[in-house]
Amino acid sequence: MNFQVKFYTILIVFSMILFGYEGGYVSIGYSLVIFAVGFSYIKNKEVLFNKWLFFFAFYCFSIQFLYNYLFVGDTITGISIVVMYLGIVVLAKFISEEYIYRVLKVFGVISILGIFYHFIIIYFYNTPVSSITLGGANLIGYEDRVHLRPVSFFSEPQAFASFIMPFLFLAIKRADLFWAIIITFAIVLSSSIQGMFISSILWLVFLFKHKIYQQVISFAILIAFYLFFSLTQSFSFTENKISSFDITSDVRIARGFLIFNTMSAEKKAFGVGFGMDNVKNYAQSKDDILEWSYGNEKAGYTSGVSGLLVQFGYVGCALYFLLLFKLYTNSQKENKIFIILILASSFSQNLLFNSWFFYFFVFYFGIENDFYRKARHIDNLKRKKKIINA
Repeated sequence: MNFQVKFYTILIVFSMILFGYEGGYVSIGYSLVIFAVGFSYIKNKEVLFNKWLFFFAFYCFSIQFLYNYLFVGDTITGISIVVMYLGIVVLAKFISEEYIYRVLKVFGVISILGIFYHFIIIYFYNTPVSSITLGGANLIGYEDRVHLRPVSFFSEPQAFASFIMPFLFLAIKRADLFWAIIITFAIVLSSSIQGMFISSILWLVFLFKHKIYQQVISFAILIAFYLFFSLTQSFSFTENKISSFDITSDVRIARGFLIFNTMSAEKKAFGVGFGMDNVKNYAQSKDDILEWSYGNEKAGYTSGVSGLLVQFGYVGCALYFLLLFKLYTNSQKENKIFIILILASSFSQNLLFNSWFFYFFVFYFGIENDFYRKARHIDNLKRKKKIINA
């Protein structure tokens, strides 16, 4: 295993923690990805090209160019599309499934210890917690925020669940039950609804895939986790969150659909452009209909499929789902489930050319490429053996 594989794998995983930290004009994690892309391309001049990802990124950048460069003059959001796309196609080829599992184990354990620490502080000492920060650096937008749920080094429980998900995926894929149980337990402690939903999908896949005694163990583990969850105060928090759902204000799912419903046929087809500012400006231009948007600085915060529809319209949404469909149909069998996890996350989480978009897709393309790289190596060895024995 060469130095570049180790270096870029560690950088990719560590950057996901650092994406939330201030680093001047852009976050520290964002700066790391820019550095890695530039340095790697200059040295290797190779990319891992996928035409469906290219079509989606090219369309989104084109829409952003038309809306922002020509009419608004905002450049950073357009650049972020390019950086996240290049981060995936340039860095994915350095990922080895074996090594990224080891790296995720190290960073995952550290993050999980942070969850356990916060859980003790909250539920045994009845004290709110702040995100654990590295070296005194500030989390962007969360400097003074306190939490009633464990968050470890992240801004919210959902961010922890998203970070740990590839680790859980590989643990279950490898039938590494010890780490799969620890990770799932930490997700339950964080009380991330999205994390528990996605981890349940993974465990159900494992349950139906393996032998009967492992199925029994898996089912017992799921029941135990959710019984534990139901007996903790985190259950009350999540239950209240679900019962108080308000379709007019929920930023993860509903808000984007409310905005989309007010858009013209042209904007519904192509969107209003990428970024919170574009969405906010549009929403506030309709404040006679969207009364909650008036004076609301977070009026542009949409998430999931609704955010995709608002920003890039029916065309962008169709290209995104076509990308996932093509990846699923062409995936190695055991990696198909990860595309399903990306799809499930897309309905509640913002995955538009941000850190999570980069993380999930560079991970997927990396392990998929690693599979075929190993297959080619085995095939070459077989050919050599035939030649030797001829």
